Amino acid sequence: MAALTSGDGSVFEFDIVGYEFPLSGMLDQFDSNWLRLQIRVVHPRGEWEVTDPCLLTWEVKELADWFAALAHGKLVDPSLEFTEPNVSFWIIQPPSRQPKLRVCFAIECAPPWADPDSAPSKDSWVEFPLSALELEVASESLHQALERYPQRIRAVA
Repeated sequence: MAALTSGDGSVFEFDIVGYEFPLSGMLDQFDSNWLRLQIRVVHPRGEWEVTDPCLLTWEVKELADWFAALAHGKLVDPSLEFTEPNVSFWIIQPPSRQPKLRVCFAIECAPPWADPDSAPSKDSWVEFPLSALELEVASESLHQALERYPQRIRAVA
């Protein structure tokens, strides 16, 4: 399980709990590679948990690599979004303050109090000071999870 925590009590925990579909008879590169993520969030307004097939195997690898690059001070794209917009990651640079990692939640992964018809608001994300995060640990955790749930079918050229 990967976890991000903040001094203000915010938490974002996530773990791969399986593939969305069994491989039997599966030939589609997308359907065979959707991963069910179990997400737990502690937000100033409350807590919620959800399990949803919101990332593909290669998207989890991209997230793990992005975390590792951030941990080593490498330049990365300041946003990381995926096929399903349920969870996304943003580097926020407030004026004259340290950068933060913002984790945004939408659709099936949104908090129970979020308005499904409006754009994500402050109630739909948590932020973490980048300097306080153990991104290398989160990256390693995701890479280890991918050993249990590797990419099953690749694109056919």
